Amino acid sequence: MSRFPLIFTVALSLVCQLSNGSAEPINIQNSNVWVSAPNTCKQNKDDNLVQCRSPSGQLMANFLFMIGFPDTAKDMALYTQNNLERMALLNAQSEKPFRDFKSRVSQRVKEALASGATLDDKVTYEFGKNEKGVHYVDATYTYANIHRIEIFSQLYEFWDQGKIVTIELNFPISKDQTMVDDNIKLTGQLIKSVEIR
Repeated sequence: MSRFPLIFTVALSLVCQLSNGSAEPINIQNSNVWVSAPNTCKQNKDDNLVQCRSPSGQLMANFLFMIGFPDTAKDMALYTQNNLERMALLNAQSEKPFRDFKSRVSQRVKEALASGATLDDKVTYEFGKNEKGVHYVDATYTYANIHRIEIFSQLYEFWDQGKIVTIELNFPISKDQTMVDDNIKLTGQLIKSVEIR
């Protein structure tokens, strides 16, 4: 599996739309996947993360869009919504696409650890489906970054027509339960908005 490039054009489009207070669905480049981001979120041009802030300006969740393409035509045939739905019904975590997903997540975790982070708990994996009927796989874990700030992280993959669209979500675990609840609501809204057209 080749490394996922960042989707720069989507991030730049997002800045323009969100700066106008729009929450219109945005197409993930080179895919049929669309997503609506909360209008409190804007792209950080320094690192391409889309950052969300509370009305008082406090940093909340951030997310990143990525897209990947399997290396072979045989593998591309596995990355479809129909196959993902079938795998979910069978809870087929031993099949190659799910194993490859776990490998990609493991790579992201290794990158975090290499920067000085420490993993707080094991990674959990599951199949899911949002309210629009879009199937996905996701991984959830928490870690402490180099500044000892606890971070909640989720990676979602949406498979369609041989393409892998990834949304990576992160937010700091605050002692303020209201802030945690707001972050959970915000990230939940983002995933609920995903549709395939």
